[in-house]
Amino acid sequence: MPTAPIVITGASGGMGKAAARQLADAGLPLIILVREGQKGRDAHAEIVQLSGNRAVEIETADLSSMAETRAAAGRILERYPRIAGFIGNAGAHFAERRLTREGIERTLAVNCLSPFLLTHLLFGALQAHAAGAGNHARVVLTASAMQIPFERDDYNRERGYDGWQVYGQTKFANVQFTLALARRLEGTGITANCLAPGFVRTDIFRHNPAPMQWLLAATGRLFMTSPERAGSYIARLATDPALTETNGIYFDRTKPRRANEAAYDEASQDQLWSLSERLTGLLDPS
Repeated sequence: MPTAPIVITGASGGMGKAAARQLADAGLPLIILVREGQKGRDAHAEIVQLSGNRAVEIETADLSSMAETRAAAGRILERYPRIAGFIGNAGAHFAERRLTREGIERTLAVNCLSPFLLTHLLFGALQAHAAGAGNHARVVLTASAMQIPFERDDYNRERGYDGWQVYGQTKFANVQFTLALARRLEGTGITANCLAPGFVRTDIFRHNPAPMQWLLAATGRLFMTSPERAGSYIARLATDPALTETNGIYFDRTKPRRANEAAYDEASQDQLWSLSERLTGLLDPS
C-alpha cells in the first residue's frame, strides 16, 4: 500500500508553495492540488528538483468548480486509500463580483466551498490513515485575521459586492468551518485547526485594479511577512508532533488566539455547515 500523502491546495505560488517545499524537504509524500497551467507544473518541478523528493505528485483542478473539485478528489482516492492530512490553503480575492458556472460567487467557491468539499470527500481516507496504530491525521485551513461575520442570507452577494468585505467573510467562514469540523472529529484521531499567517507577500490580490496592486506591493516590502515564513506556519500545523492532540484552535501565526467571537456560536456554525452541504451538492436540496 502506498505511503499516505498530505494533500495541499494553493501550492503553485506564495506561502502554499513555500509550505509544500518545506514538507517535501522533510521527505513527506505530498500531492499539490493546483489549477491546470504552466505555473502549477513549474511549481511542482521546482519543489521536486530542490527537495530531491520524488514522492511529490501534482493534481489539477479549478477549485471554483465543485465538479472539478470532486473529480480531482476522485483521482486522488483512486491512488491513495489513506491520506495523512489535508491543507486547504487555496485562496482568492476578486475586485468584481462574478458567478461560477455552477452559479456560486467565486470567492465563496474557492475560499470556502472547495476546502469544505475536499475535506468531506477525503474524510474516509483520512479516517483510514488515523485508524492505523500510532497514526493521526490533520486538517489545516488557512484563514485570516480579517474576519467579518458571514451573511448566509446573501451568500452570493446579490445586494452589493465589496471584494474586501467578501474576502473577510469567507475567512470568517473558514474559522467557523474549522470549529464545527473539530467538534465532529473528537475521538476520531483526526484534528482540525486553522491559522492566520499574517499579511503575506503573495499574488492573491492580482485581480485588483493596478493602483491597488501597486500600493500593496509598496507596503508589502515594509510590513508583509515573507511567503517562506508564512509557509513554515502552515507546515508546522500540519506536522509538529507537539500539536498532535490540538483540535479546534485558531492560530495567529504560531500562537493560539481567540478568533472573532461571533465565530464560536455553534448554531451559526451549523447553519453555515448546512448551507455548504447544499451548495457543494453533499446534501440533496430536495
